[in-house]
Amino acid sequence: MAKEFFQEFGEAFTKTMRDIGERAESFYSEQKLRNKISGEEKQICKIMEELGKIIYRRYKDGVPLEDMQRRLCEQIEQRMDRIGQYKEAIAGVKEKKVCPSCGITVEAGMAFCPHCGAACTTKEQEEQAGTVVAEVSAEEPETVEEETLSEESETEEDGSAAERKETE
Repeated sequence: MAKEFFQEFGEAFTKTMRDIGERAESFYSEQKLRNKISGEEKQICKIMEELGKIIYRRYKDGVPLEDMQRRLCEQIEQRMDRIGQYKEAIAGVKEKKVCPSCGITVEAGMAFCPHCGAACTTKEQEEQAGTVVAEVSAEEPETVEEETLSEESETEEDGSAAERKETE
């Protein structure tokens, strides 16, 4: 009796293990195919991202786009502006600033980006520079023609004075 029990138990155990092995192999094969599907989906996403970048570059270059494409590009533009604002806020918290060209965070005292070499001014510096440019341009003659006319009149005055001296 014990012998029959262990024999039946062994057969049942062997059958169960075979079933588990088949299921594991099936699961493994299925998972392998799922991984291949996932890899293909990732490649599709990369290709679609590149396609989107091409369309966005066209938008930035002023190429006319369909309404839906233009609206999506405008949404991207708005979100990129928000990201820029968030980066500036983070940089402000860290007492740093963001390079206007490449977008990396640099030390507040840096005049140029160590990554791309672009000039890195803060908004305050830009505003101060704008004030200085406005003050300088207010002092300078408004047009090149006015400058030329004032130089010509000075030359004529100098010439007239020289003529007067000669006649005397």
